[in-house]
Amino acid sequence: MDKAAGKTEANRKTLTKGASWIGSSRLIANAIGLVSTLVLARLLMPEDFGLVAIAESVFGLVGALTELMLANSLIQHRRPRAYHYHTAWTLNLARAALLAAMMALIGFPFALVYGDDRFVGLFLVLAGATLIGGLENPTLVIMWRKLIFWQDFVLNVSSKLVGFLVAVAIAYFFRSYWALVIGALAAQATRVAASYVIRPYRPRFSLRGHRDLLSFSVWLTLSNGIQTANWRLDPLLLGLFVPSASVGHFSVGNRLAYLPVKEGLGPLRSLFFPAFSRMQDDMHRLRHAYLNGQGMVALVAMPVGFGFALIAAPMIELALGRNWLPAVPVIQIFAAMSAIQACESVQPLAMALDRTHLVFRRDVQVFLVRIPLVLAGLALGAASGAGALMGIVIGAAAGSLVLFVLSLRLVTALSGLSIARQLSVAVRPLLAALVMSAGLMLVTSEPALRAALDGPLTEIAFSIGAGGILYVAAISLFWIASGRRDGAESAILGLAHRAWLGVRHRGRTSHP
Repeated sequence: MDKAAGKTEANRKTLTKGASWIGSSRLIANAIGLVSTLVLARLLMPEDFGLVAIAESVFGLVGALTELMLANSLIQHRRPRAYHYHTAWTLNLARAALLAAMMALIGFPFALVYGDDRFVGLFLVLAGATLIGGLENPTLVIMWRKLIFWQDFVLNVSSKLVGFLVAVAIAYFFRSYWALVIGALAAQATRVAASYVIRPYRPRFSLRGHRDLLSFSVWLTLSNGIQTANWRLDPLLLGLFVPSASVGHFSVGNRLAYLPVKEGLGPLRSLFFPAFSRMQDDMHRLRHAYLNGQGMVALVAMPVGFGFALIAAPMIELALGRNWLPAVPVIQIFAAMSAIQACESVQPLAMALDRTHLVFRRDVQVFLVRIPLVLAGLALGAASGAGALMGIVIGAAAGSLVLFVLSLRLVTALSGLSIARQLSVAVRPLLAALVMSAGLMLVTSEPALRAALDGPLTEIAFSIGAGGILYVAAISLFWIASGRRDGAESAILGLAHRAWLGVRHRGRTSHP
């Protein structure tokens, strides 16, 4: 094996090991998060979720407008020194203190606008969580730079678990919306404490490296602020026209809809930035890696997103109860959109190439189009009788399509990959997912089968099993019809073949 091939194989093994750590972390953390949402939805009312969703939207919006994205700067920096980490810690703490003060102050006028004094206390607690978060250990990125990801497992699982236990305990004994915010506060404090246990670090106040860090992160900060404004304004706008319960249906439905695709693919997509950064000087390898990564994403995202939309109604009835049924159409539309949106990864590509100003420009364009679409959806929904809730959902979905198209164009500008070439890796998964959806809806519409599926649990189990069979059969046929082209399907078959050979080899060596 030559030196280049050996290096490639070593990188592949490192990324595979990293993906396993991140995959385990996300799997457990998401399972905790899902169980937490389901349990809390049983213990609390939609109004409680709507109230906290409005407060968290303000928190997220203000936080994004001041987010410095220094961890990404440290990852991208070719040779960070100790003073760079001290500078990152100092800037993060200063930013957190400023943000906490802002949150504490705006709670009072915000309570007047929405006519609810409970926002004052909510904003004070969120301010405390922000201040604590500013103390997180910045040297954890050293492990990310080296593609060592076990610390991600410890941070995510420990914080999620503590937050879950605290929130459920408060919800069980007090049946109060405070469970949601105090649980988040406990999770944040646990994450910060764990960051210093994992990698001991003595912070010092310093601004020596601020030019190096901010020159990279400034565009990410602006981009993150615009992105957050795009998505966080929805509950705020909705809360001005409908009761808090409807905001709760929107918030929980939106959260559940994006959870399977976004978090399920998190382990793979989180590897894109560090992996792309290693290839920033070899555009041919970078294009190849981008298409391979997106092919794998599409192969998983399409059946998960469309499949989740199909089981939304029985899932909500089983897991949350009939009080939450208005969230079903929210989940159905956003789950399908989450699968489509997953078929682009422009941000890690732009970060690796240090061209994040282009992402900011795209996000401004999306903002200028999306907000009018959301407002138009609200107005049309209210006027047509469909309701403000469905109006804002349709407007937001239209905005997501605009974001997707602009992202494809930006990938072309960054890498030279045409839009047709980018979409080519998602065509077979999309067609297979549509076949799966059509077949499943056709089968489950039969009266005899509907009678046999006498409850939401059996309907969910049947839909997952039948949908999985339909998708695998359809994607296999489309792949064979394409001439068995290299792509995600062949990559998965190759991984399965290597795993089988490994099992056979271990079996042989275990016997004399």
